[in-house]
Amino acid sequence: MSAPDPLVRAVEAVLFAATEPMTVDAIRAQLEGAEVRPALRTLQADYAGRGIELVQRGERWHFQTAADMAHLLRRTHEEPRKLSRAGIETLAIVAYAFSTAVTGANGAVSLPGNNGVIALVAANLYVIFFNASWGPVMWVMLGEMFPNQIRGSGLAVSGFAQWIANAAISVSFPSLAVSPGLAVTYTGYAVFAGISFFFVQAMVKETRGRELEAMEG
Repeated sequence: MSAPDPLVRAVEAVLFAATEPMTVDAIRAQLEGAEVRPALRTLQADYAGRGIELVQRGERWHFQTAADMAHLLRRTHEEPRKLSRAGIETLAIVAYAFSTAVTGANGAVSLPGNNGVIALVAANLYVIFFNASWGPVMWVMLGEMFPNQIRGSGLAVSGFAQWIANAAISVSFPSLAVSPGLAVTYTGYAVFAGISFFFVQAMVKETRGRELEAMEG
């Protein structure tokens, strides 16, 4: 058995280490300008029919699990994702507290009895629960949930959407606080938090205990 071509081995190593599909020019740049097309064709032939295949999509190359083997990477049992409902509950408490608000003759809003303290404590508890759950977990999950081939693009798009949503809430809150009012606004936040709970349960796959390479699109 003849020794493998060093260039073929080098191209194979570069592609295996890549986090996303690579163009021929990108591969050449890693290998000091070597002509890599023959090596790519050799690797493609060597991996044909195996559990892992070298495929070309447009101008880019990458390794992927063979289509007929993909079912082996699917989990037959998904671990339950435990999500705290504390954020929803605290938002609901804030909404209730502000539903009792009274507007004075000078336009000042006040909460009768102990409702002001209840609203203050609930709002701060919401911040604590959010920073202990959704806040950091979301960014970790976004880095894990996309397949290697689209991880960079997927993280960029989802991060952009996240910041746009944050900006929309920040900009709209002052107007919503005036009309329809804090009670309705916080109730809306609690409703959307509740919807997100069921959405995650139904649509977001568990990533705990799985290799990044096993993520599916």
